[in-house]
Amino acid sequence: MHRLQDCGFESGQDAIDISFAHDHWMGKDELRRISRLEMLDEMEEWRLLASHYCLAWGWINTDDTKKSPFEAWGNISKTDA
Repeated sequence: MHRLQDCGFESGQDAIDISFAHDHWMGKDELRRISRLEMLDEMEEWRLLASHYCLAWGWINTDDTKKSPFEAWGNISKTDA
């Protein structure tokens, strides 16, 4: 998160690993489509690979009276389904 702050994203920043995005952000249709690609034979292999990469984001609120649409992203629970 320090890298995002150093780049000026002072209002907020967060990150999740790809495994979390896969489990919680992708729709069922997309998950079915991906499963047919057979990139990896085992789900455990996918979990290991996905846990090594992340999505990171930061935002800057330019107007204190207006909330950023990304502000709610700072409260994403890493355990909620």
